[in-house]
Amino acid sequence: MKGRLFSLFLGVVFWQFLLPGIACAHKVNLFAWYEDGRVFTESYFSDGAPCRSAGISVREEGGQVVAEGATDEEGLFSFPYEGTASLKISMNAGDGHGARITFQANGGKGARSVPEGPSGVENLPDPGSFVDAQAVRQILEEKIAPLRESLDQIRKKMERPSLDKVVGGLGWIVGLAGAYLWGVSTGKGRRGNREG
Repeated sequence: MKGRLFSLFLGVVFWQFLLPGIACAHKVNLFAWYEDGRVFTESYFSDGAPCRSAGISVREEGGQVVAEGATDEEGLFSFPYEGTASLKISMNAGDGHGARITFQANGGKGARSVPEGPSGVENLPDPGSFVDAQAVRQILEEKIAPLRESLDQIRKKMERPSLDKVVGGLGWIVGLAGAYLWGVSTGKGRRGNREG
C-alpha cells in the first residue's frame, strides 16, 4: 500500500513539473508596428520559429473587420490602415496556439495638442509651422528601425529555452523517474520478503 501511495505521489509531482513546460513550449508572440501607411505584424513561437500560415484577424473597436489574412513564411502580415481607432489584432496558429493584442495606429499621425501658454506668449508661432513633423517622424523611423529589429532579436533569444534549462528539466525527469523506480522496486522487495 505504501509503495502505491509513493508511486502516486511521485506521479503527481512529475506531472506538476512536466505540464507547465509543455504549456510554455509553444507560447506564441504577436507584435505590431506602423510604417508608411501600413500596420505590420510579426508572429513567432517561444523558440523563435515564425508562425507560418497563421490566421490574422484585425477589427476596430466597434467590431468592424479591417483586415483578414495569413502570415507569410517569416510570420509577417501587413495591411494598409490610415484610421485612428484602436485595433484588436488576433492571431490563430492552430492547435490552440494564438495571441491577441490591442494596437493604436493613429493613422501614422501623432496626436498633437498645444496647451494654452501663459500671458506674453500669444504671438509665438505655431510649433508645427517651423518643424516639418512628417520629416522628423521619417528620420526617427529610419533611426529607430535598427533598434527595433535588435530588440526583437534579443526578445526572441530571451524567450528561447536555454541549454541549462533543458538539461535541468531532463535532470528532473530522470531524477523523478529514478525515485519512482526505486519506490516500485522497494515495494516489490518487501512483498517478496513477507511471502518467503
